[in-house]
Amino acid sequence: MKHIKNFIIHEKLILLHIQNMIELEKNNLKGNITAPFESHCFHFNRKLKFDCRLQAGKIHFILCLNQDLNIQFNSNYQRTLPASQAFIIYNPQAEFAAVLNGLKGATVVCMSLTFDALHQRFMPFYASVPNWPIFEMAKAGQRLYEQVKLTHELCRLIFDFSAEWQQEPARHLVQEGLMMQILGNLLSPVNDAQSSCPYLKDHSQVQQIKQIKEYLLNHLDNPPTLTQIAKMFNINIQHLKTRFKSVYGMPVYGFVLNAKLEQAHYLLYQHQYSVKEAACAVGYHNTSQFISAYKKKYHNTPKQYLKTLNN
Repeated sequence: MKHIKNFIIHEKLILLHIQNMIELEKNNLKGNITAPFESHCFHFNRKLKFDCRLQAGKIHFILCLNQDLNIQFNSNYQRTLPASQAFIIYNPQAEFAAVLNGLKGATVVCMSLTFDALHQRFMPFYASVPNWPIFEMAKAGQRLYEQVKLTHELCRLIFDFSAEWQQEPARHLVQEGLMMQILGNLLSPVNDAQSSCPYLKDHSQVQQIKQIKEYLLNHLDNPPTLTQIAKMFNINIQHLKTRFKSVYGMPVYGFVLNAKLEQAHYLLYQHQYSVKEAACAVGYHNTSQFISAYKKKYHNTPKQYLKTLNN
């Protein structure tokens, strides 16, 4: 119970910090990025080409969600960014004009911020921020052009952000919270296998639980039982239950159910699956059960959600 209270207090502090730091404004899809922290969400439906400028001295993130993206820099250089990958770009001196050419149905999220804004947002929660490689490079005046693969978890966060982008301005707080999660995952030098949980002292235990999580995410259509997981990963069932909940804040099956619904929601968003097909893809053989669970989480039915997309 004490751990839960500590977690809730920490979450409240994060929300208060986000609320105090909101500087986000929705600007036109074309134009210079001038705010300390700005983001754009590009939906390639009626329009398949967008222009933007990458200012010098800012760190830029181009996150490609579900279709390959062709990017033309300064009219003389092109790169293809595959789906589920990202470009991280920092140049302390040169500004770039970028033309984004995407296929129909593609979703691309672009984020840009100054190092001061990055430092202010993450310093309260990560004491190691000044030692992050990105800050060391900035101090040395080095350029950064990096291409990274997006984890399943990051893709879900980016999808959630792109969905929130279409909502009313009052939801900027939610958008900012999602941006912080995305950037924290992208920039922190502490990777998933090395990160720790404050309630588990042994880092190897955390690594094992995170491996179990990845296995579950890769087998949502036919998730293993607790007994099967315990056998595969050589872990006591009771330890599996308590450690998993300590790291992720929910039971194993609660995590699987939530991940199934998020994945189905993403499949519907892509306009490539019917309700029944999306349900089957994540392991629901009874469509009625899927609709009931979906409505409980998203407060409307899958069919209603598809109608809002069409509108």
